[in-house]
Amino acid sequence: MESKRSIDNSIQEEQQKFLTTLSLLRHDLLNHFQVVLGYLKLQRYDLCEEYIMRVTENANNDSRISSLGISPLVAYLLTYNALHPELKLEVEVPEIVNLARLPEENQQQISQLVIGVVESYQQHGLFNQGQPNTLVVVIKSLDQKLYISAEYEGFLNEQACLQSLRSLAQQLGDEEGLFVEGLHNKRESIMEFYVPLSIEAEVKG
Repeated sequence: MESKRSIDNSIQEEQQKFLTTLSLLRHDLLNHFQVVLGYLKLQRYDLCEEYIMRVTENANNDSRISSLGISPLVAYLLTYNALHPELKLEVEVPEIVNLARLPEENQQQISQLVIGVVESYQQHGLFNQGQPNTLVVVIKSLDQKLYISAEYEGFLNEQACLQSLRSLAQQLGDEEGLFVEGLHNKRESIMEFYVPLSIEAEVKG
């Protein structure tokens, strides 16, 4: 009985996440229509074209995130902003990187690292005068390594966050793995991770 209740609760949580994400997508879509319509009414066709190009690139970037091929990670990244308004997450994947053919252990390591980085900044972020803190995460392939960078702006419990990030870096567990500590203070932070891959990821420009 307890097991069934736990399963039912998990299903309800996932359904609620889906509905929340769907609501945000609907809101964003309506907002895009309103902006385009506003530019058209003002006959600012140059701004209209620029805005459409920006929306198109964002959609293409979301497609590249989906192409990472690690389902739990993809779902986490694409639904994050709908579920966590306190931290605005921007994920940049400059080219298609398919990690699906990596061994399961390698996939789990990557997923846990990326999610761990985001949650470290989320958990140790401080109140930002009513504005969301921002985190930009870049994911791309470099030779036989996966490059992951994090750039944070806002207010931060810097020492607690750094300790959490260093703990994540220890999980790289390979002499070829690398953690580069960049600028890090109570207002901004830049970190880089290089994750060794057992086989080279499939990359498409």
